[in-house]
Amino acid sequence: MKRTILSILFTSILMVQLSTAQSPDRKNAFSYQVSIFDYYSPFTENYLMPEGNQSLTAKIAYHRNLAGPLNLEIPFRLGSARLLTPNDAFREVANSKLLTNLDALLQLQLFREHHLFVPYLSAGIGGTLIQGQDLDVQIPMGVGLDLR
Repeated sequence: MKRTILSILFTSILMVQLSTAQSPDRKNAFSYQVSIFDYYSPFTENYLMPEGNQSLTAKIAYHRNLAGPLNLEIPFRLGSARLLTPNDAFREVANSKLLTNLDALLQLQLFREHHLFVPYLSAGIGGTLIQGQDLDVQIPMGVGLDLR
């Protein structure tokens, strides 16, 4: 459990997100983010190892202020996922697969205008498609912090 928490913390620190602020006066915004994902290590328990288990994913998102502290976010992600798959010799090996994701999220900002750091809650619905697999429908929920 300690490794999982460290892995999440390490990934969170490395995430970079820049966005412009939404407000009733500026309703539309775009943001981008580069994330490090690790789909492989939870199965091998080699967390935070520099063996190339991590992969980069890019996100671009459209944001719209709906009313006051309530925003709509539509993020699109594109990247690769290193997944365990059996090979011809029935050994498990890691193969990189194309990953695409599209979500629709409602975001409730806890502080509003004129703050450098803006914590928020978000929830929505989305789908992830990994090359050669079926579409996974998801209900993402989270807590975040925007740096303006």
